[in-house]
Amino acid sequence: MELTGVLAPPKHQRFLLSECNALAGAGLATQGVGANNVPAIRRETTTYQKNLYDQPDDAYELVTTLATLSALLRRQKHAITSKFPRHKLADDGTRFGPGQAIVTPKIIKAELVAQYRQDEFKGLVENAKAFKDNLIVERDTTNPNRVNVLYPPDLINQLRIFAVLAQFRLQYDRGFDQSVI
Repeated sequence: MELTGVLAPPKHQRFLLSECNALAGAGLATQGVGANNVPAIRRETTTYQKNLYDQPDDAYELVTTLATLSALLRRQKHAITSKFPRHKLADDGTRFGPGQAIVTPKIIKAELVAQYRQDEFKGLVENAKAFKDNLIVERDTTNPNRVNVLYPPDLINQLRIFAVLAQFRLQYDRGFDQSVI
């Protein structure tokens, strides 16, 4: 991401790649200089490094992960609160007449899956089938006015590494590499 309007540091004051990697490993966003001497963000990391048990955890390492998750949760909340405002909550299987402002956990689950498919189309998530299979929407056992949701999105990932194994040939038709054809 280019930092338009920001001046690049002089060449003798720029960080080396090893220094940028060390800073990124400590949770700092790093920048480099791209085309036309314009600074650009190389890596946008957070300071989150370990979980509560002091084990390495990269779940919240990238700012893009947090931004995507935040957008998803806002969209998910908006989908439910705008579609079912002031609705009554009933158990699945309850028979009620058409046009009633009543919602059930199955209806809420269907709406969440529909919203997830829209988010998939917009490039925020992937694997809608796994999401649907793992999504849990149920009425709370102690509070009849509450629905509990286990929301397991599969966030779309960033292309950060492009790895190539180059195996060149001087000529393919020399007789011993026919198995390639």
